[in-house]
Amino acid sequence: MSDLDLAKYEWVRREGNSISDVFARVRFIRAGSAPNPAEAIRILQALALLRRTDDLLELEPEPDQAGSENLDRLDALAVLAFAALTRPVAEAAQLAIGRWRKEKPNPEDPDPKPARLTDGIVHDVIAQRTVPEVAVFITVCRAAEGADRAPDASLVHKALTAFAGPSSGRTSLDKAMLYIGLNDGGDPDAAAFLLENALQQAAANAPLRDNPAAVERDGIVRALNHVSPSERIVESWIDRRLLVRRDEPAVLQLAASLLVGEPTGAESLAAHAGRNWSERLLCQLCEILVRRSERCFASVRRHAASRGSDESLHKIILTWQKSVTLNPSLPRLLADVVADGANGATGPRDIAFLRNLHEILDDPDVPRECRTRLRVAMAEHVKGRTGTEVAQLLGEVDGPDLRRTAQVVNERLSALLHEGEIEGADFAEYLKGLQEVGRAPSLTFWAVRERADPKQGDAPSAQTAAAVLGDIAAQMYAAGQPAIAIDLLERSLENEQAVTPAYATAIVRRVRQDPALPADERWKALLGATVGRWADERSRDDVVDALRAHGFDTEGDAVVNSVQ
Repeated sequence: MSDLDLAKYEWVRREGNSISDVFARVRFIRAGSAPNPAEAIRILQALALLRRTDDLLELEPEPDQAGSENLDRLDALAVLAFAALTRPVAEAAQLAIGRWRKEKPNPEDPDPKPARLTDGIVHDVIAQRTVPEVAVFITVCRAAEGADRAPDASLVHKALTAFAGPSSGRTSLDKAMLYIGLNDGGDPDAAAFLLENALQQAAANAPLRDNPAAVERDGIVRALNHVSPSERIVESWIDRRLLVRRDEPAVLQLAASLLVGEPTGAESLAAHAGRNWSERLLCQLCEILVRRSERCFASVRRHAASRGSDESLHKIILTWQKSVTLNPSLPRLLADVVADGANGATGPRDIAFLRNLHEILDDPDVPRECRTRLRVAMAEHVKGRTGTEVAQLLGEVDGPDLRRTAQVVNERLSALLHEGEIEGADFAEYLKGLQEVGRAPSLTFWAVRERADPKQGDAPSAQTAAAVLGDIAAQMYAAGQPAIAIDLLERSLENEQAVTPAYATAIVRRVRQDPALPADERWKALLGATVGRWADERSRDDVVDALRAHGFDTEGDAVVNSVQ
């Protein structure tokens, strides 16, 4: 409908025209010989704009009697809706207050009637007016309480519940801005009520299990952090509620639901819980999350593992180990502790810190599992460590866990080599470091066996891997460990199903860069005992041709002579 020409409807304002007269005109226009329902709506709109608030409060429709000679309830709702949305919001609040006082339930009435006109005004203001206007509306309603505090307090309750409810159509950002507006307007009680309702509603809507399709990208936690990043509104509210011991179970469930419902937006909550909550509450939250969301569980766990106090970490580890629910994930917690958790981008924790933590755990009241698993986690974190450090930490692992841990360490070092994050010199340093720890022969054997596994094909990455292997062998030979160098090369070249001419040539090229190893008679014997003994003659001849094509006649001859 077009903008209303109020001058045309000035007659509606005249006191001589009673409200009844106006509605009689509306009925006539609707049902006359030339019905014009659009004009009837314009008259109702003019009535809402031009009559005094007190006049509009006199609207008393006949209950559930559509078409009666008096005012119909739907027409009353239409007029009040126009007024609630177009008049200054303070006047809309006065309308709501006046209607509520007429319609408020009588506590002694066994069958109270619904406050339909009040509900209509509240719904229209809450759903359609701007957030600052809603804040004014609630503030005016609160200020009007006076001696009649309870009924008007219920009106504020009605408005806030409608705003925070699932059917209000209001976004999380709307709710966050209203929270700020109510606090700024001097009504912290209303703000607190809105906050609790909004959080409870968000928690109720969260999926029970991880469901990316149901994740709220811009949920209430993110919205509150956005409008006031310095206050940590959600975290403070939860902390206050956790001070009441009987509230703990419900609050922990709510916190878990907020994390599951918006894991990205609630990252600040995950960080706060992980870094600041008591060890008991932290583990109780993780017991909930481990059943609902691996992502959120991992996030809180990493933040917990970032704590700088070894005493706090000691308590977390002990509580975690004793929990039936969390105990299976103890290795992951300890791996996060070693990596410095959410701070892990800066590198692993200092070894001295971890050894001190291990000493703290060396207590009769602490299960041995905590210490042994911590040693394993320290050894298995190879990224950011020197080869010597990795070897030393592996040497501190207890016997029963040693072989599996060594396998993990060797696989991770090989992966870093393959990805170019470490060089052959780093792996050689690791091998040299193994010679200084207990069970060096076994540890060296496992490391050489893992590293000697050649990559298939002639791809540049495979040739690079071969050159790195030759580099490791040459460095070990130069370091006075010829047996390790020869063993590494022999294990690699004896695999006729995997070694290609390009792979073998890359190894030879790197070995010949240092004169000592090629001059050793064991080098020629090694070639003869590996490539020279291949059963696949064609593959063997292809390797010989490739070596001679690159000028490595000595190595080619060593292979041929062993065949003869």
